[in-house]
Amino acid sequence: MARFAFLLSVFLLFSFQIQGSRPATPVFVQTGGDVLLDVVEVGGSEECDLVNWKFNKTILVRFLCSSGSQSKPSVEDPRIEFFTRNYTMKIKNLRESDSGIYTARKIGREEKMLAEYKVTVQDAVSPAELTVGSVLNSSTSCNLTVTCSTGPSKISSTVRCDTETCSQEGGEQPLITKHGDSLLVYLSNKSIICNHSNHVSWLNDTRHIQHLCPHLSGSGGISYLVWVIVGAVLFILIILIILIILVILVRLKREKKFSVNGDENTTENTVYASPAVEMAQVQDPGSTNEASPNTIYSALAGPSTENKPLPQSLYAAIEKSPKP
Repeated sequence: MARFAFLLSVFLLFSFQIQGSRPATPVFVQTGGDVLLDVVEVGGSEECDLVNWKFNKTILVRFLCSSGSQSKPSVEDPRIEFFTRNYTMKIKNLRESDSGIYTARKIGREEKMLAEYKVTVQDAVSPAELTVGSVLNSSTSCNLTVTCSTGPSKISSTVRCDTETCSQEGGEQPLITKHGDSLLVYLSNKSIICNHSNHVSWLNDTRHIQHLCPHLSGSGGISYLVWVIVGAVLFILIILIILIILVILVRLKREKKFSVNGDENTTENTVYASPAVEMAQVQDPGSTNEASPNTIYSALAGPSTENKPLPQSLYAAIEKSPKP
């Protein structure tokens, strides 16, 4: 009987250890962030006297879960918020020292594991930097040596490109830094990318191969040259169109100016002819209308070969005019 009781206790202990030795759920949190640790199976129908949360071996929360109990949970850290309905715990403003194993247990007639988490608190990664060590160009290929680095950690790689494709010598080989971060250099859409990442953040630096190997058609060099030529041709066409428009406008302006000047000359001739007639009529008031045209035309045409008394009559009329 005693032997049977001993074997039963060993079996129960072994079963409990197997139940408690299941792998903890991994959780990664960035420094300064919050984490919510919930309980999937509450098991409210079973007897419950106490629920507690532990960090490693330190008790963080105690809660009396007996039926009808109105007690408040005992919380050891002010950053912790505990929800009595489902025994969930929230921790705010995590620090790197908060990394570890968190367990929730319900203790009654039997002790039961409610949840187990392995929390890892990580800082955001530092910026990545991609540098090009050397570029070897030929008419049909381009070889690049690049280095991906962050702080003291760095990884180098060689990229080979032809007119169609690019390949990375040795493939993608990530480097795990001493902080557990990953440093990786790889190709994507004809670009070289240096990536520094961990479980909570990532940063990268990118270089386009077409800027490093512009002569390769596969890298977009020819298309870039075509766009440059097309742009230059369009610019020249626009300049020519503007010049043609300016020439047309100048010619129209000159033709309009010449037309206006011709009209002015005609008007001036007509104006000067009228005062001549009036002067002739005033100077020889005794003359008849029939003689006036001869006098006017004679004055305009100058001296005549015929012996006419017009000049003597004109001067006589001026001398005989009464004095005021």
